[in-house]
Amino acid sequence: MPFRIGQAITGPDFERETRQWPVERFTALCDAIMGVMSCWNGRPSFTSRINVPDDGVDAALEIRPDEILAPVPFIVPGWNVFQYKKRDVLVRGNKVIVAELFKEDKKHPGKTLRGAAACVERRTGRPVDNDLLFLNIDLPPAQKEKLREAILTDSSPPHRIQVQVVGAAELAGFLNDHPHLRSAWFEVSYFKCWDQADRDHRHKKFRPQVDLTGREDLLNRVRALIEDPEIRAVILTGPHDIGKTRLALEATAHRPQDVVVAAAPRSLSPLDYRAPFRL
Repeated sequence: MPFRIGQAITGPDFERETRQWPVERFTALCDAIMGVMSCWNGRPSFTSRINVPDDGVDAALEIRPDEILAPVPFIVPGWNVFQYKKRDVLVRGNKVIVAELFKEDKKHPGKTLRGAAACVERRTGRPVDNDLLFLNIDLPPAQKEKLREAILTDSSPPHRIQVQVVGAAELAGFLNDHPHLRSAWFEVSYFKCWDQADRDHRHKKFRPQVDLTGREDLLNRVRALIEDPEIRAVILTGPHDIGKTRLALEATAHRPQDVVVAAAPRSLSPLDYRAPFRL
């Protein structure tokens, strides 16, 4: 469907546009949302994610009470377990997807959500404090509750585990609250998230293993300017292909969730912000 730059998206929009994404891209988007909404004392890192039998991704994050400076959506102090499930609702249908995630499959443990929290506790040998499920489909309250029940199956006692199910509507709402992320992930003809811009620039200009050398002082200066709350704009000038884009990317590498790159800034005009375009 046509989108305008700055146009809000809905749950059905999110469901439709992400249905053919690889699960890794959906996972990265969810992590970006959590990163930009979090208020950390430092930057806690997720454990290595693994692809799991039900075509999803799992991750975990341990948070000490002193690491959270303010209430953070989704995250609680303790052992947080994340599950990311990306589905094509136009192929399978909402009710079919929920039924498949809810059912028990003894022949293929781990392929559904049934008993997921207890399974993680058995595998890791530690209690789960918060089980968070991200889905790219729009879910009514009854279906969310059904999935919560499935995740808590076999947990003892189940009430000690907090289970949160975040669907397309919630994710769309969070993106509308942070339009720079929405632009980077959904207005891809004009904008890129930092990770994608860095990959594309490295692939185009040089091999990935090449480091930025001889510009440490300049890099530190630009990074300090970016971190200064009194400075609203930093302009890099110089001849073509001297390394301005690389320097800008390196200077913002520590804040990937905060950075959106205009994919072709010279091609943008006021009309681009008025006319609808297709993703």
